[in-house]
Amino acid sequence: VFILIGIISLLVSVMAWLLVRNRPEDYGHKPVLVHKVEDNDHTVSIFRKLGKVIANKRLWPGFIVNFGSSGGLYAFMGLWAVPYLRDVHNMTRNEASIYVTLLIAGFAVGAMSWGSISDWLRNRKLVISFALLVYLGCWLILILAGWPATVPGAWLLCFFMGLGGSGFFLTMPNAKEISHPGFSGIAVAAVNVGTFLGVAIIQPLFGKVLDSVWNGKLIDGVRVYSESAYKTGFILLLVLGLSSLLAVVFMQETRCRNIFHL
Repeated sequence: VFILIGIISLLVSVMAWLLVRNRPEDYGHKPVLVHKVEDNDHTVSIFRKLGKVIANKRLWPGFIVNFGSSGGLYAFMGLWAVPYLRDVHNMTRNEASIYVTLLIAGFAVGAMSWGSISDWLRNRKLVISFALLVYLGCWLILILAGWPATVPGAWLLCFFMGLGGSGFFLTMPNAKEISHPGFSGIAVAAVNVGTFLGVAIIQPLFGKVLDSVWNGKLIDGVRVYSESAYKTGFILLLVLGLSSLLAVVFMQETRCRNIFHL
């Protein structure tokens, strides 16, 4: 698998070298950047640009959305889902990986769809809120009702958790639309830091929560956690998701256009 990924990456690199251009004008299109950056486009340092972006208070709600929702989703999808299904529901790693794959499939579908839906409705906050409600609903099901009794029900739960959890991607165009066009790339990157910071903090934090309610069970020297312990961790992810939903309230609606000067 790694060899195949390496070969594909090399091919993509060659394609990027041959096809990608620095400006739309290089392909005969109209320029995207229609506003000059203050203090002369070429003299503003990257640090001054970053400072201007960070000082934009309208950017921070999107950062919080990314931290809570994507951090929680990646913590489960990328690390804790397989141990949960193995320890609590006696699945093999191969069986558990099927459900994780469905999580990723839902995530991929949402990542490709929410933007188009948002552009069609000309609304960012409404679509993010709906996606987060789907995501939070999945956690409520796991906490209150437990793992679905039927295989199709479990498949749907995983798919919709990934689908709803991917709604945080709309914070990226929102960040671009509330920032000076000359700083849009830095603005998107700044908001995206919330995702990486969330993953870095929430993955081990989930483990700390499990340790705090561990009943002492060991198998081959490895800690095994109960269903109630995992549900305690799920409550943490639910609370983080609720914080993301609350942060959406404070996001600036852009109607899918740049409103920096408004």
